[in-house]
Amino acid sequence: MIQYDSNGIITQNLTEIINEYEQALKPTFGDDFIIDKNTPIGSIILAMATNEVAIHELIGWLPNMMNANTASGVFLDYICEKNKIYRDEPQKTKFTLTINGTKETQLYTNDITVLDKVSNITYNLNQDCVIGEDGTVKAEFVCEYDGDYTPSVNSDFQIQTPVPQVDSVTFDYANSNIIVGRLYEQDEQLRNKRNESVGQCSTSTLNSIKSIIVGMDGVNSVIYIENENETTQNGVPAKSFEFVVDGGDESEIVNAIFVNKVPGSKAYGTTVVTKTDEDGNVYSVGYTKAEQVNVGFDINLEVSAIQSNAWVDNLKQTLKQHFEKIQKIGVTVKDYNYTKILTDFPEITDIKNIKIFNTKTPSTLYSQLPIGKKQIAKLIVDNIDITMEH
Repeated sequence: MIQYDSNGIITQNLTEIINEYEQALKPTFGDDFIIDKNTPIGSIILAMATNEVAIHELIGWLPNMMNANTASGVFLDYICEKNKIYRDEPQKTKFTLTINGTKETQLYTNDITVLDKVSNITYNLNQDCVIGEDGTVKAEFVCEYDGDYTPSVNSDFQIQTPVPQVDSVTFDYANSNIIVGRLYEQDEQLRNKRNESVGQCSTSTLNSIKSIIVGMDGVNSVIYIENENETTQNGVPAKSFEFVVDGGDESEIVNAIFVNKVPGSKAYGTTVVTKTDEDGNVYSVGYTKAEQVNVGFDINLEVSAIQSNAWVDNLKQTLKQHFEKIQKIGVTVKDYNYTKILTDFPEITDIKNIKIFNTKTPSTLYSQLPIGKKQIAKLIVDNIDITMEH
């Protein structure tokens, strides 16, 4: 029997429910009656009790799905949507290559597949195009997988699907218009994003602005620095504030600051945009884009057997995904944050021991890497070096 008190519904396990049935049936069958699953009536009661346990489990599960700290899946989506916070959908990496061939050759989406010989990842032509009079055309290519499969400056592309009148492709990293892909935003990431947005209801104007910016598409991390002093402090002028933001749309961020800041307060930053109010008054509104510090990992693993390239690529993507969940502006990179992932994720199997795990910049290894107040560490998949021994 389902019971409840002032704290809510009291759930029971299978033994408790069977005992309850026994006590209820003793007036009918006698004080020595026990439920024996090998008897017809015992089998029926056991089936009823098992079904009741499932109902109790459901009752215990539902409240968790109404709590933002424990909800998951579509339940967490619903809670977040009430605060206008939405889960990031997966996105594929895209960038521009120059196609070389015979002028006026018509090409269609997916006509060309290229292989990056450095990463062994393939990309497909993502638009219709025509080779120009100079024998070239710039066109967008897209990775076949969701996630960050950004080509490196050393990437070397080879056409995998020969096309008549197409000779080769050329990659210019500096002008490749890279759009970095991402994986489907996991529950923990969405929950953290919502928790950062609770300042929306705060009486603090700056907290409210921060929460608005955090909820914008593409924003990964936000901090603000307020200077109430009469002199410059922490690089922020007197009586000013500075937002430091990683990601997001520049115009949306500036507009959120301009519309919501306290009148007379100064929004300082290295990115400055001119805004005009409804009375024609002109203001300079600034914020600072977080400086990206590219880091990598140097890892040596003891494994049950030397693993395939696909296994290594999966491990790198898992590390990157974990890194993005916990790394914020101004947060020091500590190696122990990332060694834990190798035991926390059951899909990463065959690792017997972590022998070396260091954070690195292009030239230096660190046990922990200090990050400046206005910087954010970014893990570059190409900078993850994994060696194995068994």
